[in-house]
Amino acid sequence: MILRLQGEKAALEMETSQYKRMSEEKMCHAETSLTLFEDLIYRKEMEMASLEFQKGVESSSLSPRQDLNACWEEIRRIDDHVREVSESRDVAKGSKWHLLRRESISHALVSQVSNTILESAKSDVSSIMEMIKNPERFTASDEVPRTKESLTIISEERNVGGKMVSSDYKRNVSKPPKDTSIEAEHMSLLKEIREQINEMQSEMRSLRSELHQTRLVSHCEEDRAINSIQEAMIHFWL
Repeated sequence: MILRLQGEKAALEMETSQYKRMSEEKMCHAETSLTLFEDLIYRKEMEMASLEFQKGVESSSLSPRQDLNACWEEIRRIDDHVREVSESRDVAKGSKWHLLRRESISHALVSQVSNTILESAKSDVSSIMEMIKNPERFTASDEVPRTKESLTIISEERNVGGKMVSSDYKRNVSKPPKDTSIEAEHMSLLKEIREQINEMQSEMRSLRSELHQTRLVSHCEEDRAINSIQEAMIHFWL
């Protein structure tokens, strides 16, 4: 009888140690899974923070509409100034002076006008370039060199022949950039960022739910192993 009880006790101790080892292995596996899930969630949160920052930058780049309007008002002012000088040159050129006198005055006036236009264009374009010096806040900076180039062409034509017409100048003045295409590009980029953020948020929710289920399963398995050990011990002592 004593030998039989000792054998049952040894079998129960062996079974208990086996259950204990299995529960420890399962707990180790659950802890490893939790660590992996936490690392993955941390990386997703970092990606979301980066996308949020990029979204803020893109949103702030859509704001300089007022700066753009101010720049084009400055360019229109240059246009009006050059047109006035051109009209005054045409009036002086059409006067009925002597031929030599008229040619000398015309050349002097053309030289003076070209110098005035160059100085005005340099000062005005430099002020415009100061306004749009920051490329992150202004996306239409590629239009300003075009205007500067047109003004240079105007001054060269005045220096060479002095026969530029206001209609030719109008054709050389750059038109305002297409804000609609720029805004459409920014809006598509913002939409893509929002879609990525929503996708990451849904993925993080699924990861959290899987993490919660893994914890519940590990706790249930641990409780089941402890309950089986307790039942075996109660059965042995009864």
